[in-house]
Amino acid sequence: MKRIQIMLYISCIVLIFSVISSCATQKQKQQDAIINYINKNFKNINKEKENCIFIISENGCTGCNKGLSKIACQFIDMNNIYFIINAKGTIVDISPYWEAKRQENISYDTTNYFNNNALNYSYAIFVKNNEVDTIIESTAEDFIEKSKYIEQRIIKNK
Repeated sequence: MKRIQIMLYISCIVLIFSVISSCATQKQKQQDAIINYINKNFKNINKEKENCIFIISENGCTGCNKGLSKIACQFIDMNNIYFIINAKGTIVDISPYWEAKRQENISYDTTNYFNNNALNYSYAIFVKNNEVDTIIESTAEDFIEKSKYIEQRIIKNK
């Protein structure tokens, strides 16, 4: 009986560590995908400053995607703000990105690069020194708090 309990205990520990390891691997894959895309598509990015990269998608929560796009559009012609449009414009209005003055800060993900790299939704991503600092996924649970945080962080780094 004692041996069975020990075996169950060890099995639980192994399962917990494998789940944690899987999450860490997934997060690293996301971060690598983001940095690779930024380095390839935004030649003018100042890697020494903090930059905010918005990924605008139409997958997931419709209201969240529209809301994050609305926040992003407030900063559309600002330095150190970049946009990756992973939307077709059928759900989220992407016309403000077409009309922006800083077209070099906007990239259109026409190959579904982010969908293929575990970044399926809309995000605000803060990058410092060519490394991902913070990934904020647009979700309904705490959208208002996240929105305020994103706006405050961008304004603070002007």
